[in-house]
Amino acid sequence: MNSLIVVERVFMSFRRKKGPKVSVEQIETLLQDSTVLEFAGSGDPHEEYGKVRLLLENLKACPPDVLLFDGDFLAEPAYLKTSQDIEAIAEKSVEKLTSLLELLVDSPSPSLCVAGNYEILGSTYDAIEAISSDRLLDIGCDKTSEPRIDQIHEDSVFMDLYTERTTWSGGVYEIGGFALLGVEGSNPINSTFPGERSEENLKWAFPETTSKASVGSQNHIIATHGPPFGYRDRLGKFGVPPHLWGAQKGSVALRNYVDSQKPFMTVVGHIHEAFGVHVRSTDKQTGETKETVIDKDFGNRTKIIIGYDKNKADVSITLNKGTLEYWNWSRVRIAEEDSYRLVDIEGEWLDKKGRKKPFKKCSQIIDLNDAVTYLLS
Repeated sequence: MNSLIVVERVFMSFRRKKGPKVSVEQIETLLQDSTVLEFAGSGDPHEEYGKVRLLLENLKACPPDVLLFDGDFLAEPAYLKTSQDIEAIAEKSVEKLTSLLELLVDSPSPSLCVAGNYEILGSTYDAIEAISSDRLLDIGCDKTSEPRIDQIHEDSVFMDLYTERTTWSGGVYEIGGFALLGVEGSNPINSTFPGERSEENLKWAFPETTSKASVGSQNHIIATHGPPFGYRDRLGKFGVPPHLWGAQKGSVALRNYVDSQKPFMTVVGHIHEAFGVHVRSTDKQTGETKETVIDKDFGNRTKIIIGYDKNKADVSITLNKGTLEYWNWSRVRIAEEDSYRLVDIEGEWLDKKGRKKPFKKCSQIIDLNDAVTYLLS
């Protein structure tokens, strides 16, 4: 770790205060030497081609290992029309999806896609198969797996929407010792969107998908459209009826799975106002659980540092990575040294000039087990 050595007086200065005071320069030096995985992500473009192009332009200055692009690609929920049958709707959806997702072929990093509640289940897979590029992969749907029929509601309640839906488990993309696992769609918000799945179906889909990984849960990154219940899932006020202001709309099935299996990270979108980070850590010796929520101004040039010892704590992070509707996105870098892990999460707004601005300070540091101190000493 010679390249990571810093002057001892730096630590003496921040030890005398309430928490570690670490410079961005120190963090950047460590990340340059010890990063094992870097990914960027956003979602909910709703057919705004210009914002997708701008995101790709922003990535050129510092391309990550992969781009995670999460759901609601379409501007309307699968172009549902009462006069059309489901086959015609699906055909139109695939056409629109193909047009938008072709932009990602020019991404400076390979793109992993997970469909949202606006897309008919399986249609994003079909569009990406039609594009046929090794730079583009749908990890939210694995049509080579055994399908399962889902009954979303008893009667057709919205624009002649079909009530029985064919669903599939998701796929896996392994890189740098981590497994990125996708499950398309979301839990029901009002049982009217084509990509909604019942909680019972999601209860099956998450473990079925993660069983395909070759690494343990400490290295699982689950990518799905809807958040776990209670984690980055609270609605705002814009465009929402007053009785739903502040309502939590996450998936109970996903929450139960995250709490029991403790994947390293769950990356979501869907609830546009909930851009931010939730950290749940469990002390392996005492069983004590702590939770930290970071959402104040997240995305407005925010840099969050989380450090912990994997031998001493199970840490599960939920990241609502942002939406192109609000012009925001996020970048995650993971550095490791022995059993210590440092997670650097940057929330950003799209820069219209396509440049990467340097961060000047850490907005918040969560130092579990003196991990940050260890890694920087």
